[in-house]
Amino acid sequence: MPNLPRDKNTETWGYTLINSTIDNLIRYLEGQETLESYPEFRERLERAQELIFECVGKQPTLFYIRHQGAAKEKGEEIWDLTIATDESEFPLPKRLKELNTTLGFRAAVKKNGSSGLKILSAYLLQPSRGQADPYALPLSLQLVPNHHYPIDIAPKLLAQIAKMPIYSNHVPTED
Repeated sequence: MPNLPRDKNTETWGYTLINSTIDNLIRYLEGQETLESYPEFRERLERAQELIFECVGKQPTLFYIRHQGAAKEKGEEIWDLTIATDESEFPLPKRLKELNTTLGFRAAVKKNGSSGLKILSAYLLQPSRGQADPYALPLSLQLVPNHHYPIDIAPKLLAQIAKMPIYSNHVPTED
């Protein structure tokens, strides 16, 4: 496993990027022209992993985790992870600061936490979306690719997130 700087209050979670998430991440953070400069899938995957490492792998990053409920796959749940913008102890990663945005992920997680996060989508958000609310669990995280060393999510955190209210049930609508 890579030797990552870490303190006792930081969790390290493994991740796997799914489908168009790879291309979208490069496109959002570096543009369409850069995406096109990586014609091979393996190159794009490596570049997307480098971008994630740059933003949330080198050092602990504060995320807000929001429970979204059951996934399509049996035995999985959906979580949204958003990089915090309202905590001075955890500055926004340089690239995101330059873009005046924050980064969010939608991920599927097995109820037993095995294999970490399956990142279904990545998206850029307005900085105001990176602020705490009653449905968010603040968590200091480092994300690392799962392809060599799968890293599970701790059972204690799984239980804590499972008890959280489903965020999408509380989003205001026009009704």
